[in-house]
Amino acid sequence: MNKKKLLLLSAALATAACAVSGCGSAGQEASEQGNKLTYWVPFYAHYQQLYTNYSEVPFFQELQKRTNVEIEFVHPTVGQEAQSFSLMVASSNLSDIIEYSISNYKGGPQKAISDNVILDLTDSINEKAPNLTKILKENDDWRKLVSTDSGQYFCFPAIRGDASLTFWLGPQIRKDYLEKIGMERPETIEEWETVLTAFKDQLDIKYPLTVLNSDHAQLMFASAFNVTGANGFYLDGDTVKYGPLEDGYEKYLRLMNDWYKKGIIDPDFAVQDSKTFDAKVSSGEAGAYVNSVGGGMGKFITATKQNNPDAKLQAVKYPVVQKGTEPRFGFSQTPFIDAQSAMISTSCKNTDAAIRLLDYAYGPEGHMFYNFGIEGTSYTMENDYPKYTDDITSNAEGLSMQNAMSRYCRAAVMAPMIQDARYFEQYQATPEQKETAEIWKLSDTNWQMPPVTLTTEEANKVSSKQNEIITYVNETSLKFIMGAEPLENLEKFRNTIKDMGIDSVLSVQQDAYNRFKNR
Repeated sequence: MNKKKLLLLSAALATAACAVSGCGSAGQEASEQGNKLTYWVPFYAHYQQLYTNYSEVPFFQELQKRTNVEIEFVHPTVGQEAQSFSLMVASSNLSDIIEYSISNYKGGPQKAISDNVILDLTDSINEKAPNLTKILKENDDWRKLVSTDSGQYFCFPAIRGDASLTFWLGPQIRKDYLEKIGMERPETIEEWETVLTAFKDQLDIKYPLTVLNSDHAQLMFASAFNVTGANGFYLDGDTVKYGPLEDGYEKYLRLMNDWYKKGIIDPDFAVQDSKTFDAKVSSGEAGAYVNSVGGGMGKFITATKQNNPDAKLQAVKYPVVQKGTEPRFGFSQTPFIDAQSAMISTSCKNTDAAIRLLDYAYGPEGHMFYNFGIEGTSYTMENDYPKYTDDITSNAEGLSMQNAMSRYCRAAVMAPMIQDARYFEQYQATPEQKETAEIWKLSDTNWQMPPVTLTTEEANKVSSKQNEIITYVNETSLKFIMGAEPLENLEKFRNTIKDMGIDSVLSVQQDAYNRFKNR
């Protein structure tokens, strides 16, 4: 779409939005009826290059028109979302709708309900939100994810509607470098070491392996030993476990220490920022790394070719120890996305308008609008398939696909909605991206800890203790990897974690998981 057409479209949508936002008598009447709502939501990076407020975005202008609800958006200062949320709650000056991670509230959603911060939406959803009610009745696993332990609905949820949408980050490698050393994609830890060593010795690659942070290092290589990293818990059957206590984590630390000494991992991996990381990958100084399929691989396919026309990237399976086995641990997310789900606050004076606005996303028309935008503008139907237009996939103004999409829909940013797999099929524009879902797919995610909720008493008991343990584990792990802490102290390391109270933390997490199962 050229600039003239875009301006005409924006003007048309603005006029439509004006009709319900007080620009004339109809808008005044709607406001008098209470159809104006305040909506607190972080101002995500995908919009910052183009807009200063969601009210300027064609998608939100059209949404107001379709639902006959006027929205005043309230955006917290970028980078200060948690502080802004806490201050809003403390002041009791709550926006009508809050799109944010309620898990950040101490005691979780059930405590937020009992503290009169957000509404118990059980009756409202069952009686006045037919679209979401139908979806939750048909998907009991989703119902459990958006309920409190006592069975209360607390939000209009952001849900990944297909398993393929839960695997979108993983190992990536320079295929052209592999070709130069005459090797295939590595599968085992041993093969990874052989490849990285060849990158260093034969090709003189400065950073055979780099990662954006220590989380990605743990995700990629601790997973090979069937444990998760420092920042979370996992399930062994129905037993909650903490990876750094297990033998597999010790094997991970010994491996990384060895690779660090051999110079095949980036010595600055734990302290670099995203700009530095991007530069290493884009320039070709890095041979392998971990990143996402859209904002990562898609970006780097273009960037690496600018530096080297022969550059090729490809996804690699999460590593395993034994040849022929399939990765069990790696990157996987639950269908429910807490951060982009929406609550209705107790300050809302017109819950009917709020419910009408939010429930729209879960109906057939709203589903298409949230995922694909406006038919004829951002997508067309071809053989019953919603295909994004050239304005989205190859924007004439040079916008990335993500930025182009964010003008008309929310599939790439996520929202209180059901994300459609057909969005992702097109968002993965290149053959290299399209194969990632199959390569990174895990056959068994039963180890994954669901989004459990701690009671206020439990949170008071272990939250600070848990944070202290995680900080200690991350800091000490880096010391082991870099040689500042001798590996002989690994047993002392585990004993210290126990002395810091990990058993009580695990007990609380186990209780919370047991309650989740019984929702």
